[in-house]
Amino acid sequence: MLRKKVLTAVEIDGGELRMALLGHSRRGWEVLALHRYPGPGLQAWEEGDVEEVAAVLRAALKSLPRAGRRVITALGGPRVILRQLQLPPMPPKELEQAVVWEAERLLPFPSGELVVRPVVLGENRSGQQNVLLVAAPRELVYRYHHIFRRAGLQIVAIDLQHLALWRVFHGPFGHPAHNGGVRAVLNLGLSFSQFIILRGQELAYLRSLPVGLGEVRAFSYGGEDATVEIEREAAFTAEEAGGQNLLEALMREVRRSLDFYQLQEREYPVEELVVTGQLSGAEGLLDMLRAELGLPVEAGRPFISKAGGGNEGGPEDSSFAVALGLALREVLS
Repeated sequence: MLRKKVLTAVEIDGGELRMALLGHSRRGWEVLALHRYPGPGLQAWEEGDVEEVAAVLRAALKSLPRAGRRVITALGGPRVILRQLQLPPMPPKELEQAVVWEAERLLPFPSGELVVRPVVLGENRSGQQNVLLVAAPRELVYRYHHIFRRAGLQIVAIDLQHLALWRVFHGPFGHPAHNGGVRAVLNLGLSFSQFIILRGQELAYLRSLPVGLGEVRAFSYGGEDATVEIEREAAFTAEEAGGQNLLEALMREVRRSLDFYQLQEREYPVEELVVTGQLSGAEGLLDMLRAELGLPVEAGRPFISKAGGGNEGGPEDSSFAVALGLALREVLS
């Protein structure tokens, strides 16, 4: 039997680790396993005891025997800075230097304290490159590498949740299928959420939202009124706390993102919103978004063949959209 190549991705979201394993054999790429494990919160990853965090990570991977030691993960949250730029075409080395100069000009931090990387998103009609400037504190990047090493793992790439969502929902790996128009995707996380807009196959806009659903476990919507049930109070911005304010904050951030994009791209209005992640299948939430935004809204899930199931795929758990998108980095790069 042909030995499978295995890709292992680890998503860190609030107090949960989500792991996705993709394998490749003669049948093509398949989902080998999806696994969640209780983990430390974001503050522990950024400031807590390295050995304690590494021990949890080690236990999480040990609970998934087929997981490889070379993994892909992602950085997120308010310490990761994203800026979309338009730059003339240039060789990769010159582009790397150009975004460092842009970071020095745009960001209130010394560039020497940051890891700055460019991501080319595409080319606009004027021949300029659409470039994403990604910046994160150097000490935070080194800290993540150190934690994974202490857990016996090697990070082969630190990615973005937004790019993981693009890989899932712009092509054949997402459900519902993309018709090639202008699609917005909202991923509801535990600590933070992500919002992207796809124009055809291109990632046209992306933003991190300072709102997560935390401990929300029930949702209902009755036209004018929306209610949520939470196990304990969840607050993910300085001002927002509790269920009702959480919904208001979510709606405000989604509207703000749509409005900003539409001001820049009047010729390409958003045609639909796909919601994935926590509670994305809650019909009440989708009803509220439809009513508030005036857009078609659908629940979105990854759609990849399962091991042992031939080429017949099926929708996976929507909360694993980012983890599977991280694993797809090695498939679509």
